[in-house]
Amino acid sequence: MGVSEPDPEFSKRAMSNLITEVLYVVIAAVIGLVMVPYYIDELGMVAYAIVPLATSVTSYVMIIADSFCSSVNRFLVVSLERGSEDEVRAIFSTSMFSILRIVLIVMPIMAILAYLSPMIFDAPDSSFWAVRSLFLMVLWSALIVAVGSCFNNALIAKNKIYSINIARISYLVLQVGFIVLLFSFGAPKLEYIGLAYLISSLFYLVVSYVLMKLDFPWLGILLRSRDPAYLRDIDRLSVWSIVNRVGSLLSLQASLIMTNLFLGAYDEGSFSLVVSLVSMISTACMAIANVFNPFLFRYYSLDDTGSMVDTGRMGMRFLSLLLAMPLAFVCIFSQELLTAWVGPEYVFLDDVIWVMFMFLTMQSSMSILDVVPTITLRIKGMALITVGFGILNLILATLFCLFTDWGLMGVAVAWAISMTLRGCVAYPIYISWTMGTDRRSFFGPQFVGAILFIVSVFMMYVLSMVITMPTSLISIILIFIVIYVVYLLISMRFVFRGKDKEMLLTFMPDRISELIARII
Repeated sequence: MGVSEPDPEFSKRAMSNLITEVLYVVIAAVIGLVMVPYYIDELGMVAYAIVPLATSVTSYVMIIADSFCSSVNRFLVVSLERGSEDEVRAIFSTSMFSILRIVLIVMPIMAILAYLSPMIFDAPDSSFWAVRSLFLMVLWSALIVAVGSCFNNALIAKNKIYSINIARISYLVLQVGFIVLLFSFGAPKLEYIGLAYLISSLFYLVVSYVLMKLDFPWLGILLRSRDPAYLRDIDRLSVWSIVNRVGSLLSLQASLIMTNLFLGAYDEGSFSLVVSLVSMISTACMAIANVFNPFLFRYYSLDDTGSMVDTGRMGMRFLSLLLAMPLAFVCIFSQELLTAWVGPEYVFLDDVIWVMFMFLTMQSSMSILDVVPTITLRIKGMALITVGFGILNLILATLFCLFTDWGLMGVAVAWAISMTLRGCVAYPIYISWTMGTDRRSFFGPQFVGAILFIVSVFMMYVLSMVITMPTSLISIILIFIVIYVVYLLISMRFVFRGKDKEMLLTFMPDRISELIARII
């Protein structure tokens, strides 16, 4: 028996987790929608283009720390389920000393990268020091967030994702609050954005530590508890996790950087608008996946592969249900949305949105199972697949940029081809193999996602013939919410039946499960 005792409320916390995950996604989406035009108005398009570029480069530099934290998460959570208190202390202390060592090594490398950033990327000559300051503080803040995330790992074993989400939401709100405050009381500057990132990350670190101690007061960083044997296991998993994350960064973030290098800062800034939408969707998928991760960990700890497969399939259908209609809405009303969001001069991006969104429901549904190769310690194959299709994306984007006049469309087509092959063919087959189940196990839920998207596109097209979408972004969002609620109420009756329905209801508090049972 592990350190975590049997908890009758474990499953019921899924609803609190889901609510806070949705709240986090909504807040992040609203911030993304509002801050993009705010940055453009305050800084101008060329200066604004540096901001998403800095966050993209941060993703590359952070792969070591993030990969290490995810590897620690696997061993710590399984140990909390299966191991002893001493074993958990040893894993936690060993990992924290190691992540601090990584931070000390990476910080000077980040400082050098920040200094060179204006020379590497297309940046205004008058803003060299501002760009350097932005890069440095954003990079360092990401390191601080990585350390804070290591404190959150233990909460996953108790299925208390909602506590982690409270810290994440506070981090986002504080970050934006500082940016607006600094811009309001001084001239808008890139370095103010970096300063806001840095301050909010320190806040996140403190809150994460406090939340961990509330649930695990006996868990701490003790020098005498370090055990090199655990570090070797963690390092082996981390290496392939790093490779996997590098492969992931060869997709969307690489497309953004290649647009800057081949097409220039203005096209990169324009393309970043679509990238920000795709990133919001990825954030939403990760949020939903986080709700299912504790169950996948628990079933693995109990050697219950059947329940892992059933949970994964149900999660994929659930995520497809949530994504299909919003993606169809954005595709059909892309011109109206772009006009209301950033202005009519960007409506030319509507075709780019169609290309990148067309297969996104099917691709994204696999996010539910992203953690499985880590849990089963079979991430090597996943990493090789991810890198392979990431390289394919780079090759196709380079060819399209050099030998066609497609411009941004070429970058979008390259991304769509490589990511669809990866997410809709390679991933489902490999993950089913890691779980020891039929290779076709996860194609069915993806097919459900495709049908939902096609039907949603048809319904949104009919709706576009009937109504004229208002020019106000708030009005468009309100209309979307009404349509979305109706869509969910109708679609849930067809998507969830039998075992899926029973499993979904076990995640809900009793009163809510009774209400949903009547609906579906």
